Amino acid sequence: MDNLITTFLTQLAAQTPLLIVCMAGLITALTHWQRCPRPAMLTLVGMAIFLVTIVARSFLTIYLFQLRRDHDWSITQYGWITSISTLVLIVIQAAALGLVLAAVFTGRKDHRLG
Repeated sequence: MDNLITTFLTQLAAQTPLLIVCMAGLITALTHWQRCPRPAMLTLVGMAIFLVTIVARSFLTIYLFQLRRDHDWSITQYGWITSISTLVLIVIQAAALGLVLAAVFTGRKDHRLG
């Protein structure tokens, strides 16, 4: 059990730069909530989803490896399952970044109008 926790924390440690950016995004969104609520909300949701997927990917890596060992999966079975789970997480992360991108342009005035 201690080995699983250590491995999980090691996986998260490798993601430290992304975790810091996500936390900074969450804090920035909260501090700007009153001034620009819609972009702040989109940023908050996007960064929260991205943060959850980072933790989920670290957990899934360890969990799926444990399942492979416990259920005697072949390397092919393990490869398919990890590929599918990674694809799902990447699609979710892309959607989260889409929310952050939408936040950048939400509520902007068209300067060409005057």
